[in-house]
Amino acid sequence: WRLGTISWEVTITSEAAGETKMSRVVSFSEKVDEEMRARLETIANKCPVHRILSGKVEIQTTVRG
Repeated sequence: WRLGTISWEVTITSEAAGETKMSRVVSFSEKVDEEMRARLETIANKCPVHRILSGKVEIQTTVRG
């Protein structure tokens, strides 16, 4: 597939209740038909970073010194 230049735009919004929302827009400089667009969205949603951020995240902190 010829996708040309690929651009990502991510917007992060934090709510007072501790909820964080992320909005992602992926753009291609070449024309992408509906079938390609659907497949590329599926691939983007399977990326390791997407899977980590959309799952339950637990943060453990260790301070050394």
